[in-house]
Amino acid sequence: MVDPSKPQLDHASRQAFGSPNEIFDVLNRVRDSLATMFIAAGTNPSRTRPTATHLELDRSYIWPVTKIINSEDILSIAKDIPSLKRIDIICEACQQKGATEADADAVRDAVVRLERLVEVSAGDREAFGDLLQGLTYDDVTNRQEETRRMTYRGNSSLWGVRANVNFKTVIHSPSKIKSDWIDTIRLGGLVGLQRLRPIPWSLMRM
Repeated sequence: MVDPSKPQLDHASRQAFGSPNEIFDVLNRVRDSLATMFIAAGTNPSRTRPTATHLELDRSYIWPVTKIINSEDILSIAKDIPSLKRIDIICEACQQKGATEADADAVRDAVVRLERLVEVSAGDREAFGDLLQGLTYDDVTNRQEETRRMTYRGNSSLWGVRANVNFKTVIHSPSKIKSDWIDTIRLGGLVGLQRLRPIPWSLMRM
């Protein structure tokens, strides 16, 4: 259902709004505005425990923010950005310690824009995170490593067996017995094999 309280975007605008450049811009705005507000509140945004103590908030409110501010990969921070309700609590705590209303409003505006971007380009945070996996400004391997690790663990649990390495080597050579034949040697095996459940899987077949 269309929400009449929100500005509606035509197809061209939606394409531009969810473009990689827009995603980078919004994520940078979120990170920069949070860092500015924390500094204005007289705290070190790189340290979770002292910041939580200074702002008189539980660390569960602060560690995602310090993680966002200090992350080297801007595309990895989306999943850690708190909800608007938590952002309001953090902003109010920072204002009590010296941050200005403008500092807090900049944070709120950036997060609101992120939520709108998520809604338009992906639908929800989980799908938005999957979308970011496909974007890159350098080597995408590090960003996908955790996803691959989770996939490996999930598939291992599903099938009830896992191995560290599955190796295969195949060597072909013209046959010395018949000129129109090819001799083949196959070498293969599983290294670090573990059965997680007593399921009689056929692990190797020719």
